[in-house]
Amino acid sequence: MNLDINLTDHQPPGAVRQPASLPLMRLTGASKLYDKGSSIREALRSVDLDIHRGEFAAIVGPSGSGKSALMKMLGLLEAPTSGGYRFQGVPEQSLSTEQRLWLRRRFFGFVPQEFHLLRSTSLQGNVALPLMYRGMSAERCQSAAMRALALVGLEDQGHRMPDELDRTQHGKAAIARAL
Repeated sequence: MNLDINLTDHQPPGAVRQPASLPLMRLTGASKLYDKGSSIREALRSVDLDIHRGEFAAIVGPSGSGKSALMKMLGLLEAPTSGGYRFQGVPEQSLSTEQRLWLRRRFFGFVPQEFHLLRSTSLQGNVALPLMYRGMSAERCQSAAMRALALVGLEDQGHRMPDELDRTQHGKAAIARAL
């Protein structure tokens, strides 16, 4: 598959180099509606949000307030129903399915509410799995996985299986995988 992407370039396909003052992610008037058959549910209404390189953002709110819808939008899993979203200056609607997948693999790490660790694979293997999909060598994947496990305090647990760990350790492993 040829996406005309230079893997050493951190810009998505079609991006124009932008000054550091422009946001990495920009939502403009973004809304999200879900069709529930007999009704339409509004998850987000006219959200404006800029996230710049190097910033940390916390998405918080009560249950049902649209946090998951916002995260899916920012992670290029779902498009806004109306309004716009730009990632590194590129409008999301101009990205193909393949380009979205490439960007998610390269730039995004999600820690879902359910951690979805593979029960038949060690923690190190679970953390290394996304790196394998990026085409890294097995040796680099395993080394990077151990570094990520060390960052979350599980440096001596890489050989263990998910069923041997408690929920807190599962969460830490999921964070390491996202890193």
